[in-house]
Amino acid sequence: MKKLLKIIALSLSLTLLLSFNSNDPKKIRVVIDAGHGGIDFGATENGISEKDLTLSIINKIKSINTNENIELFFTRNGDEVITLADRVQKINEINPDLVISLHVNSIKNPTSNGAEVFIPKDLEHTKKSEEFAAKFLQILTNKTSLLSNGIKTAPFFILKKSKCPVILAEIGYLSNHADRKIITSEENQDKVAQAVIEFISQIK
Repeated sequence: MKKLLKIIALSLSLTLLLSFNSNDPKKIRVVIDAGHGGIDFGATENGISEKDLTLSIINKIKSINTNENIELFFTRNGDEVITLADRVQKINEINPDLVISLHVNSIKNPTSNGAEVFIPKDLEHTKKSEEFAAKFLQILTNKTSLLSNGIKTAPFFILKKSKCPVILAEIGYLSNHADRKIITSEENQDKVAQAVIEFISQIK
């Protein structure tokens, strides 16, 4: 009888343990990379710099993320120079589920506008990166009035060297008057941050 009771108790304990584990959702781990920083201003226009815009957006992302199942990491947290090699080293040490590198664009032609997302080419995680890019671009353009310029491949260092799914988002053109009004406004930066969190929540 005692042996039977022990077996029943063990069985119940195992059942409870399995039940607990099944209700314990795996966190999604995402690295957010704010482009440029320090003496590297990135794109500049009318006294506005890319490095400040990307930092402003990641600070908003930090403040609105209340989802306990989303664990965020940042390649930079202030106005500092972080080399591409150091960014990638940190990313690969963390080994996240996804990397989102945030940038804004600039070009000599002031009529060029819109958002676009870049992914790595011909890597093991290219297909997954493309799926993530399509979802993020859809949410971003739905939340803002930015035009979608689609998904493209590029040989950017962070795309080539990150050993996980990775997307690099160019959130509008500083060189375009309409885009500049969008990406420099607090309201629209809030929308970009919301798009990031909504996107991550959906892929979770």
